[in-house]
Amino acid sequence: MLRWFNRLATATALTATILAVVSVSLALVGGRMGYRAVYMTTGSMRPAIAPGDLVILRPVDPASIRVGDVITFQAPIGSHELVTHRAVAVTSSAQGITFRTKGDANQVADIWIVHYQDLGWVEVTRVHGFGAVTAFLGTLPGRLLVVLIVFLLALGLLLPDQPERRAPAGAGAGA
Repeated sequence: MLRWFNRLATATALTATILAVVSVSLALVGGRMGYRAVYMTTGSMRPAIAPGDLVILRPVDPASIRVGDVITFQAPIGSHELVTHRAVAVTSSAQGITFRTKGDANQVADIWIVHYQDLGWVEVTRVHGFGAVTAFLGTLPGRLLVVLIVFLLALGLLLPDQPERRAPAGAGAGA
């Protein structure tokens, strides 16, 4: 039983280490290249992007954004949270290029007009479900789960893979 637990802990620790190194490497390289990642918290972009999906964005000149592109911006009203919606109209005005947006699951376009001050953000790809995992790990139950997993992995790695064998009674050195 201990051997099985030790092997499972070793395989899990190795897999977690590889995933962590790959994730951190991608985040560092992506960040250096200007990429950004956001996760969807609402269903406004279903079926294309579901809640919990991680959306990878790249910075672009707003003039290169076309109708149909999925863009991320700060909502111009309310709490100014990040919104990821599809551009449904692009117009030029005295203020520059503006965008009308709409969530794929919404019946009507958003009530605001988007105007980027500097760079725009366009979707490059999405990773289904990864954002939900990231969001969960930021909660108290998620953190407790991580602590429990680390404890079990440490226990599995520190326990001997075989129980110690005791010498029979009476057997000693020089007997």
